[in-house]
Amino acid sequence: MVKQTESEPSQLSRRARKLLGKAAKAGFDPSVLREITNSAINDAHSQDRGRATREDIRSHLGAELNHRIANRTDPDLSGLRSFDFTMRVPERTETFTPTEARIYIDGCDYPKTVDDLLLALEVQGRFNPDGGIRNMRVLDAMCGPGRLGREFLDLGVPSVTFHDGSEIMTTHARDQAAIYAEFGQGVDVVTSSADNIPLPDGTFDLVVCHNSIHQLASIGRLRIVMQEFLRLTVPRGHVIIADYQRATTPGFLESLEERLRYTRPEIVPLLIPSFIAAFSGDEFRSVLGSLPNIETWSVTDAKPPILTPQMQQRVAEDPVKGHLMDYSPISLRVIAQKKLA
Repeated sequence: MVKQTESEPSQLSRRARKLLGKAAKAGFDPSVLREITNSAINDAHSQDRGRATREDIRSHLGAELNHRIANRTDPDLSGLRSFDFTMRVPERTETFTPTEARIYIDGCDYPKTVDDLLLALEVQGRFNPDGGIRNMRVLDAMCGPGRLGREFLDLGVPSVTFHDGSEIMTTHARDQAAIYAEFGQGVDVVTSSADNIPLPDGTFDLVVCHNSIHQLASIGRLRIVMQEFLRLTVPRGHVIIADYQRATTPGFLESLEERLRYTRPEIVPLLIPSFIAAFSGDEFRSVLGSLPNIETWSVTDAKPPILTPQMQQRVAEDPVKGHLMDYSPISLRVIAQKKLA
């Protein structure tokens, strides 16, 4: 058993102390902050580290924020603003473990979700003037359960390839899409790392990645993966990244607070690390500006969709009300078109 240690300034890194100061200004009770500090120091000692780091403190602040949200004792969710979104903290790993993959599938791939449907409709609207997605071969990159690819197939895309690093994910995606293959649409899967997808150059007209790119470990990895997506795209083809972003603007913080208000408490511990691990708009711009084979590119905040009465009904039936809230400054859209030659 780890001996309980009373907190001392020397046992915290300078950044950890700064983060505690932000938490105090955000309204955390002093007794709660003492408990957070002691827990972080004990964690550091249990790992034979001399001092608790900012990441240790952030982890325990996150647990406290989750508690506030679960009990709805803080309607303003002011604790969220104690997080330092200027500094990216990557996810633990780029690929789910088998257990995590099954949990994710069970929690996210359900009949009434509109999460991926809204994005598929957005993409369809973007390309309709040029003949639409019905003429496109699509890669659903880092696809997870493959819901987005199935929405594309529903919209008439002739061919979708599902890609993920988890074989559990790609097997599930293939099994769920098997019905489309029976009606003549192309369905394929590939399991690999995102930086080395074993398919020929120029295989796809469109590569789309939805809420997965934030799992990459570094900006260097982001650059490599974006280059790989472009390699797989035909000349003048497109890569679209739809993902959460990390920002500090009032609009981002307000939208994120609103999103968490309508998020099931058990999901919050999964979402908070995603936003801290997400790439900022400026980080995407720096990567896209460095790639030589891009004709045009843009990085923008996501925008609320215009819903038909039918889609309003679909949204109302989705038990996860936060899906529509993802179309706000908490998310971004990255669109890159490959050069002709």
